[in-house]
Amino acid sequence: MTDGLLHGFAVLATVQNLALCLLGAVLGTLVGVLPGLGSATTIALLLPITLKLDPTGAIILLSGIYYGVSPLRRC
Repeated sequence: MTDGLLHGFAVLATVQNLALCLLGAVLGTLVGVLPGLGSATTIALLLPITLKLDPTGAIILLSGIYYGVSPLRRC
């Protein structure tokens, strides 16, 4: 079980995946400040970006988008 966890951290720690997470958080913040757009709408709008990525990178990007929108909705 520990091997799987360490492998997951190793996959996340690549430069490409960290950049995708940062890009997702920035895009989520930019779209999340618009009134009336929540996290589900933001992910639906930015979903076509993920079609050219590998599955792991796409999930990381979408998670970054969700994380970028979520703190704005708690206020």
